[in-house]
Amino acid sequence: SIDLTKNCYPVPDFVILTAKSFNHPEHLPDLLQKAIHNLEIMTNCRLGDVRTPLVFAIRCAMPQYIPGLMPTLLNIGVTRMSYNALKASFAPIMANRVYLSTLHTICEMLEVDHHYQTTDIKLSVVDQHLRIAELENKIIAAGEERLITDAHYQALRLTQFVRQFYLNNPDLILSFMQGKQAYPSLILQRMVWTIGNDDSYPGVLYRRHSRTGEGKQIESYRNIFGEEIMTGDVTTEDLSYTNRNEIRQQFPAVYHFDPLLKKLESRYKTPVTIEFAVESRPHQLSLFSVLQLNASEMTGRAALISAIDMLDEGLIADRYVLDLIKPYH
Repeated sequence: SIDLTKNCYPVPDFVILTAKSFNHPEHLPDLLQKAIHNLEIMTNCRLGDVRTPLVFAIRCAMPQYIPGLMPTLLNIGVTRMSYNALKASFAPIMANRVYLSTLHTICEMLEVDHHYQTTDIKLSVVDQHLRIAELENKIIAAGEERLITDAHYQALRLTQFVRQFYLNNPDLILSFMQGKQAYPSLILQRMVWTIGNDDSYPGVLYRRHSRTGEGKQIESYRNIFGEEIMTGDVTTEDLSYTNRNEIRQQFPAVYHFDPLLKKLESRYKTPVTIEFAVESRPHQLSLFSVLQLNASEMTGRAALISAIDMLDEGLIADRYVLDLIKPYH
C-alpha cells in the first residue's frame, strides 16, 4: 500500500500498526489512538463524530500473501450516534446495512449467535430495523453496551480481537508462512462503501486469468460488502476479457484502471491480482480504489503461460521465469 501510494495509485487513506507493535500489547491502546488520530487528520473525519464520523476497516498484512486466512474487519467505528449521522448522509437501507455489518462483527467477537436464514442483503428497511434492535439487545445482554456507544472502545476491542486470531492460530499461520516466524501488521484504512446501488461493487481483478493464463479476469458482485463473498452470502460473478473495450459499459471504473495493470506487472515482475472497490453515487461520482495488490495465485497451466507471455512481452528477463513457476505447479 505504501509503494502504491507513493506512485499515485488510488489507495484509500490508511495508517499502519507495524508488526513491531504486535509483541507489546500493553502499548496497543496508545498506539491505536495515535494511528486513529493520524487517520482522522488524513480523512477530515473523527471517530464517533455525530456529523462526519470516521469509519474504517482493519486489514492484516504478512510478509507473504495468505489469501482468505487473516481476518478483515469492516465498518469499525459505527455506534448508535454515528449510525444516525450515516442515515443523514445516505439512504436508510444503506446506513442500516453498514450498522448491521458492525453489529455482526461485534457479535462474532463476543461469540453471540448472529446467524440468520435470511441475509442482510435481502431485508426490507422495516426488517433491517428489527434486526438492528435484536442484535443491539444481544450485545447489551452480554454486558457490552459500551461497544455500541463508545467508538474508541469499540475500535480497541476489535483490534485486540484481530490480534487474538493470530495468537489462537500460530501453527496454521506458520504452515502458510512455510515455517517462517512472522507477525502481522495491521492496516487501518478508510472505508470505501461498495453498497447502496448497482454501480458500487467490490471485486478482484487479475492481470492474467488465474486458471488459464489467457486474457484477464474479474470476480465481482454488485451492491455488497466484500465480506459477504467470504461468508458465502453471495457467489461472485466471473468475467473473462481480452480487450478492455469489452468491459467499458459493465465496469467503467475498471476499464479506466486497466491500462495500469501492465505497468504494475512490469514493476513487480509477476502477474498481479488487485483487490478493488468501486464506490459510486449516481450523478455525482464513481471512485475506483485499490485495496490490496498481490502476486497472483495461479494454476500450473496459467503460471506457465503467463511466465512465457511476460518474457515475450519484455516485462521480465529470462532469469525471472523460473521464479514464477513453483514446484507445486
